[in-house]
Amino acid sequence: MKKSYVLYTNSSGFLFPYTMFIISILLIMTITSIATYQNHIEMSQMEYELIKIENLTQLAKTELKDDTKENEITQKKYIYPNGTVIVTFKSGQTDTSTYDFLIQTDKNAKSLIVVTI
Repeated sequence: MKKSYVLYTNSSGFLFPYTMFIISILLIMTITSIATYQNHIEMSQMEYELIKIENLTQLAKTELKDDTKENEITQKKYIYPNGTVIVTFKSGQTDTSTYDFLIQTDKNAKSLIVVTI
């Protein structure tokens, strides 16, 4: 007569709880990895929008320098493919001027930056 394996014939049910424990650990690890991946995607999108804002700031600053050589500007709107920049004159002295840059990207990320030129 063959001797049967003890784990399969034991009536206390050792194999099923052990399997369920391993499966639940794997499921928790999978869900955590998915949540981490989604978080990384969202952070990457925010970082991309920040790069767009910095790019728009530099573009508007360069254009504003050229425009202020001709005449003084109180408010001007610059439109670019990545978004818009509204420049408002804040204060000025003989050699420097301070402007508020209200920046809005094409994905509606907004930023207000004070720039001294």
